Order: sequence, then structure tokens, then C-alpha cells
Amino acid sequence: MKPSDNPAVPMRDSKGSQAALAGARCGCYAEAMKRFGQAPCRSLFFHGFRRLCSKPVPFFHSLEVWGWLLLSMLAVSNAFASETIQVVAQQGKVTVRRGDQTLMVYQSEPNPYKVYVHSLMTPAGRQILRDSPGDHVHHRSLMYAIGVDGVDFWHEAPSARPGSQIPIGSLTTRSASSNGRWQASIRQDIDWKDFDGQVLLRETRRLNLDGGTLPDATLLVWDSQFRTPEGRDQVELWGQHYFGLGLRMIPSMDQGAKVLRSTEDDAREVRGTERLWTGPWCGLTAMADGHPVTVAMFDHPENVPATWFTMTGPFAYLSATLGWDDEKKTLTADAPLRLRYAVVLWDGEKSPAEIADAYSRWIEQQ
Repeated sequence: MKPSDNPAVPMRDSKGSQAALAGARCGCYAEAMKRFGQAPCRSLFFHGFRRLCSKPVPFFHSLEVWGWLLLSMLAVSNAFASETIQVVAQQGKVTVRRGDQTLMVYQSEPNPYKVYVHSLMTPAGRQILRDSPGDHVHHRSLMYAIGVDGVDFWHEAPSARPGSQIPIGSLTTRSASSNGRWQASIRQDIDWKDFDGQVLLRETRRLNLDGGTLPDATLLVWDSQFRTPEGRDQVELWGQHYFGLGLRMIPSMDQGAKVLRSTEDDAREVRGTERLWTGPWCGLTAMADGHPVTVAMFDHPENVPATWFTMTGPFAYLSATLGWDDEKKTLTADAPLRLRYAVVLWDGEKSPAEIADAYSRWIEQQ
């Protein structure tokens, strides 16, 4: 079988291959990759190999062809390297990288009371999360925190005897990449303990960074299952109107943020700029160090329907809550609570219609 006949390596049309070939011959490897993509540069290898094998060629012409082969091999190598996903756990953190770009950092050991996503980057590499600012030191970037029985796991003042999220067992990670799609996942079992060390709640947390469903966005799926500890028939879950999956943004996003909502329903005003919304998703767009970005949270249809908390001043905040309204929710031993949310970041300002389309594409993959 000739290399060009290999069904695992589809050839692009000759015009695309010749254009990439011309770029390579001029020493324009980077421009050829940028303009024509990985497939033409891969096919360049087989084009040159076929020419070498088909008939004798002059010595200097053969050197030229070997040059094309070398450039195309470098193109393929570079393309595969850029798709390589690394998940590295060390010193209480898990770092996810694609090639040399950091995508996410997970704080896998309590700092000091919670485990949470410390850093999450837009596709262009902009970190938009802020950890423990001076005005609210308990705001831990992207975190999940509520109240359990009489214990507050949101705030962190030692005088209030806050609860702690304590990992148990071994954290596990997985990663895979193929044909331009990639995924990286983290799984961790967590005991929610009161100030005296008693277990009040058990959680299995799965974080999945998805590099295929929304190619123009960073997509993180937060999947938590909560259950009662052994020996407890039920526990009471509660919260302030902002308790849940909370996201604090960097200082440059604290002014001028605009709320993007999925429905035309009126918001419930709480205080200042604080609002409560309903709907399948909610988002904010703002300037991150001079660059427009958009942040959204998606609610899974099998969740307890989310009530979205937004705040645009004096700082920007977005949270997926269970719609507390000063009511406690009972979790029983025979009915665990599973919550799935997607956190999505884009470079640039997205419209509600674009976010709605992304939400639909995410749901189709569930």
C-alpha cells in the first residue's frame, strides 16, 4: 500500500497540500501551519515521500524533498505536542496543562478550610479568578460552600468556628487527547467536618475540563454528589442567598460588569447590586486587564433548579445557589444529592444568543 492510500491518513485536496508545500519550501513553516492547519502539513509528509519513492530525482532535488519531509515531520510533532494534556499533582495543588499553557490549578488540600479551583484560564490564557481578597478573605476563587446542620462552611472567621472540607483517600486524575479533542479530570472524596472534627456531610467531587464540546471556550464541569455520613439518617442543608458554587473575579472585572441572563424574567433585588435570577444559565461580561471576557454558569436539567446570584459592585460575583430563601433542605441517607454545573469562559464579549447556543451544545453531550 502506498502511504497516500492509508485510510488512517486522509489526504487534503491538492490545492491545500500545494499551498502548505509552497510555504514550507520558502521556509515559512509557521505561516503554513497558521494558514492551512495541521492536516495539509501532515499530508505534506506523504506528498514528499511519494515523490521520493515514485522515480529517481536529481541529487539536489532529492535534498529539497528531504527538506520538505523534515519540515512536515516537525509540523506533525508540534501539532501532537500542542494536544498533549498533563495533569500534575504536587504540593497540595493539581495543575492541568496543555503543552506549555496552564489551563487550571486545583487547590486539593484545604487552604485553610476549603478545597477549590484556584486558577482557571480563558482560551487566551487569562486568569480571571481571585483568591481570598482583603474585603472577603473567605472568597476562594471558584468554590462550593454551604451550611450543614448548624455549621457555616462559607465564611472562615475562626471565632465563628467554621467547618472544613477535608479530603479523604487518594485523589485520582485522568487525561486523554485525540483528533484535537481532549479532557482532563480530577476526582476527590471530601469529608465536611465541623470545627471539632465531626463529619457532617460526605462529597464525591469530579471536575472535568473539556476541550472539545466548545472549541472557542474553556469548559469546566463541576460535578458533586453529597450524601449523609454513616450513622446519620439525615442532615439539614442551608445557606445565605449567595451560598453555593461561587466565583470571585479579578479586580479589573469589579467595575462595569454586565449581567447576561437566559430569560426575560425580572430579577429579585436583594441589596445594592445584588440580584437573584432564574433560568438554565447566567453570566457576566467585563474587562479583564483591558480585554473583554465572558463568564457563564450552566445548570444541568437534572439539578435542583438553580437560583443565580449576581453582583456587579463594589465587586463582581456569580454564584449558583439552591434558592435558599431562608429555608433548610433535608438530605436523607437514601437520596443523595447530585449537582452538576458547567463554568464557561470566553475571550471577548458574548451575546445571550451565543451563550444559549453553547448551553444547548453542552446539554447535547450530557
